Amino acid sequence: MARTYDVQVKVLTEREWQGLVTHRPPCEHVDEDSWGYADPRTKSIHVRNTKVPVLNRYLLSHEFNHLFE
Repeated sequence: MARTYDVQVKVLTEREWQGLVTHRPPCEHVDEDSWGYADPRTKSIHVRNTKVPVLNRYLLSHEFNHLFE
């Protein structure tokens, strides 16, 4: 039987990203220069909106892979 996962995905504006990393950084290696992060504990992915759809898809895919490392 296949497993299912509930994953929360957020594509953030520049302002939302800056607020996130300034007020409550998710971990020490995520800062204002990062493009995204995955949190396996909460099954969530956060990436910056680059306004380039193919790059956004790459970032989401990259972070998705981190959830299951």
